[in-house]
Amino acid sequence: MKGVHRDFSDFLMCQAFFDFTACFVGECNGQDIFLREVFCLGQIYDSYFGTTTAEFVTQLRLGSVWDDDYFVIDSIKLYLEFLTVEGAVDKPHYLTLSEISEQIFTDSTYYSSQPVPLTGFTVTDIPLPKLKADTINNIVIDIDTTFGRYLTRDTSMLFHHSSKPDFRSYFKGLLFQLTSPEDPVFVSLSIDPPGDYGTYANYFVLYMHDINSNTKVFYFIIDAVSHNAAFNLYKHDFNAAEPDKRINHINDNYPDTLSYVQMMNGLYTKILIPGLEDLKNDLCLKMISLMNHALRMFEFSFTSSPILNILLLLPYS
Repeated sequence: MKGVHRDFSDFLMCQAFFDFTACFVGECNGQDIFLREVFCLGQIYDSYFGTTTAEFVTQLRLGSVWDDDYFVIDSIKLYLEFLTVEGAVDKPHYLTLSEISEQIFTDSTYYSSQPVPLTGFTVTDIPLPKLKADTINNIVIDIDTTFGRYLTRDTSMLFHHSSKPDFRSYFKGLLFQLTSPEDPVFVSLSIDPPGDYGTYANYFVLYMHDINSNTKVFYFIIDAVSHNAAFNLYKHDFNAAEPDKRINHINDNYPDTLSYVQMMNGLYTKILIPGLEDLKNDLCLKMISLMNHALRMFEFSFTSSPILNILLLLPYS
């Protein structure tokens, strides 16, 4: 086959340098798609960024086919696997579960700052067991049986179907919130399904008995193999930062040489570089493509929170 000859004389290598003139800090309104692997829960404090609160919304999935036989719910356990734990592990912490009122879908877009309508059904003040910092925590939580009776109040809806209303339209999902009356804690967990030889790590178990007092169990799974729709919610209180470190200019287009970047849809930085717009609009350069680029910073440093992975950036002045 005849080869293709390429004349490299039309390629030009050049290098250009630009100075920053200003940085603008803004608050994100980013989106969280349903297939996020890791979800966060709780509250964390940073001296620069103040307080960040994380909650998450998720569907539940039935663990098996409901048998429609007689049952009485004796107890309920919630099993959770916290991948990371940071904060006051020696203080009391409480979980709240609230039913959402609008169905969510795996092919829809959701935002971490959006309001989440609730039905009013809530299980509150669920104490967490004692946690351990800097290690994986597999915990078991006692849930009041009213939660199970609510889930099973209409057993005709305990099924999954791809083309007609099923359990996901009957019980649309849960909002998970973590509160701390004293010092807070911040945890992360994954709703990614287990591998081929793994087991579920995050799920509810209903322990029941039938008319003959035989034991029955039923599972409602969070990290299901068939993905549940889920997304995080973040709330930021930048005014809670230390007064001498507080970020004074957010969303006000104030040009500065001090810049901040924060995960969890916190803060972003827009850097103004003069000359780039002129290059873009120069007709003489319309046949030139940008092949490589680099952003060189004078200094960058992490703040005190490894979970948030927050960056404090100082560009060239």
